[in-house]
Amino acid sequence: MAMDGAAGRGAYRCGCGWRAHALDQKPAVRRCSFGDCRTVAVTAEPLRFCADHEKAAASKLGPLAGALEVELYLNSSASTRYRRFGDAIHRPAKISRHRPVVYYMQRVDGGLIKIGTSTRLRKRSRELDAKVLAAEPGSKPEEGRRHRQFERLHDHDEWFRPGDDLMAHIAELVERYGRPALI
Repeated sequence: MAMDGAAGRGAYRCGCGWRAHALDQKPAVRRCSFGDCRTVAVTAEPLRFCADHEKAAASKLGPLAGALEVELYLNSSASTRYRRFGDAIHRPAKISRHRPVVYYMQRVDGGLIKIGTSTRLRKRSRELDAKVLAAEPGSKPEEGRRHRQFERLHDHDEWFRPGDDLMAHIAELVERYGRPALI
């Protein structure tokens, strides 16, 4: 069969001259399968849920999938999540930064104290393998003032020996701001 452009879209002509007309079939609309809802589904197959029921379905299906499967899902990349799960479960947003603080961290061995600035205190603590003793609001200018204040205790770079006045200052910060929560 050859297309018959003169007869319009979807028209074909057989070698014998017979005309056939093919109807355009629209793909079936995927509907939400949550309860009695029949709105258009937004999730990929095999899951069919509308935007309103996507989270509710994920919370009900999560325990059925098992903790390991959910853990694998949350630790996988966005493309893998979409390919394997249709991205039905969304990873909660992480707060990765906070306001800048001047921190006082001591090495795990109880040695030198570092005075620095960070917007990611938890990450910085892990990088330095150090315990956070105190933190105060501030950024680079405040850090510079603290370096000058404890200049006589300076060892190298941003590391200071734990002198009496530095330890008293840290105790004052803990009293004023409390123990720093690692965000």
